[in-house]
Amino acid sequence: MLDKRETGELKIQGNTYEECLQELRKRYELNNYFIDKKRQISAGGIKGFFGKTKWEVIYRLLAPVRPRYTAKPAAGEEGDDFDQQKQRVLNIAGKAPNPQLDAISRMIKDLDSKVTTLASDKPAVTSEHPAIQRVAGILESNEFTPSIVKNIARRLKQELTLEELDNEETVQERMAFWIGELIKVESPPVAEKNLRVIVLVGPTGEGKTTTIAKLAAAYRKKDSAEHEHQICMITIDQLRVAAGRQVETYARVLKTDFASGNSAKDIREIVAGNDKLDVLLIDTAGYSPNDFGRIGQMREILNIPELRPEIYLVVSASKKTGDLLNIIKNYELFNCKAVIVTKLDETDRIGNVVSALAEKNKAVAYVTTGQTVSSDIKVAEPLDFLHKLADIKIRSVENG
Repeated sequence: MLDKRETGELKIQGNTYEECLQELRKRYELNNYFIDKKRQISAGGIKGFFGKTKWEVIYRLLAPVRPRYTAKPAAGEEGDDFDQQKQRVLNIAGKAPNPQLDAISRMIKDLDSKVTTLASDKPAVTSEHPAIQRVAGILESNEFTPSIVKNIARRLKQELTLEELDNEETVQERMAFWIGELIKVESPPVAEKNLRVIVLVGPTGEGKTTTIAKLAAAYRKKDSAEHEHQICMITIDQLRVAAGRQVETYARVLKTDFASGNSAKDIREIVAGNDKLDVLLIDTAGYSPNDFGRIGQMREILNIPELRPEIYLVVSASKKTGDLLNIIKNYELFNCKAVIVTKLDETDRIGNVVSALAEKNKAVAYVTTGQTVSSDIKVAEPLDFLHKLADIKIRSVENG
């Protein structure tokens, strides 16, 4: 750590900007300094080559800083207030309080109060680059979690030069790129197996039943003159009679088979009864994410490892971040292949979904928009989420 004085300016160097700030705070506890500028420099090396990049902070002292002598308090004096200390002095002197001493005491106490007020009214010195402050505001308005905001701000500070930070386009491009890195995509199998079993789980109201129908419609679109997918839609939602009827109606419109079951045995019998089946789509009951008992029971119904089920957790894009984190956590026992994000068209803020998936290290497989069964589902791409971000340019991301 170096500290040089030049024409009234002081310079301090460190491996990081934060390291320089920590050294300043350690040296000047009263904040008797202000920062003129900060910059990255090259240190060491041979004729400017092979050097290491360091941070340099240039600052000035507001007033001479001298170490203050503080008398060590006598035993029992720690924590005493002003009046107690005054009375102790009087007792030691063997004198009773007098008006003159009281007046002096009040003056000292009033002066101390004014000094404290002035110190608290002193404006805080902000050394964060304006570009980083703007980025933090944009991310917060898009409902990213504090940890994501902090991480991207840290990367801007560490990976961009001051010249790059002054370039708004560069800052926006890096921010968009890093957000794109947070979005993991789970692609559907390239070569489909003989029987593909897809199971949707999640709380009530997330759009599981409609998504089951959209998946069936997507497979119908893949049908060709040579091969028509044999599809069966199953409901194991026995709590809501309307849900079973809805699935049955979809099956009739989409010309697929329909069945209802209550157990893993029922599912196995349905598969055994149709050896030409290509796709089995299973709709499940929606429970509160905190209803661990019923969620556990449903996990037993789906205990069909020999069918190699692909289990997807369905969540709505309009959910709050805390709710999304809770849902993902409480449905972990299903060992879901990925997440399906529904109702993407019903929100203009998507940082909540990106943050929750990133913090739980979950990939997204499909997204749905709208209520049109025949078309409003697609394989997920990062751009599906990036396009929903407000005040963020994504040109560099789109260009790869």
